[in-house]
Amino acid sequence: MRKHALYRLIALAALTGLTLPGATITVTAPTAGESLRTGCPYTIRWTSTGLTGDVRISLYRGTSELLGIIENRIAASAGSLEWNVGQLISGSAGTGDNYRVRVVELRGETTGQSAAFSISPEAPLLRVMSPNGGESLMIGTGGGIPFEYVNV
Repeated sequence: MRKHALYRLIALAALTGLTLPGATITVTAPTAGESLRTGCPYTIRWTSTGLTGDVRISLYRGTSELLGIIENRIAASAGSLEWNVGQLISGSAGTGDNYRVRVVELRGETTGQSAAFSISPEAPLLRVMSPNGGESLMIGTGGGIPFEYVNV
């Protein structure tokens, strides 16, 4: 009899988006001390138990300073979100350390938070100015290949 009551509770939670007792969210990425590059894609990862609804993903500095929302609504069961590092729904985050990603059930009953990580500047690039496609170069004719540094 007790087993059937549990199954009914789970079915009801799934239909209504209720949170089961003992629900948890664990953010598994980013990890402690990780350095993420601004503008680069990064996969935020979490696991959840006992949740059937949606979560919000936010960026914090430290444990209490909300910088902005990364994703307003995603299924808790998705378990991951591709993030363009630093991008928020309204604006962007600068470089620095002690950032944390927080995954919160929309009703606010269950929360998971990442360990502290940093956001660093975009990686420097070397951009070749020419040849830029379609040219033919002759061996031994001299001339250099012009280039520029970007994000240095």
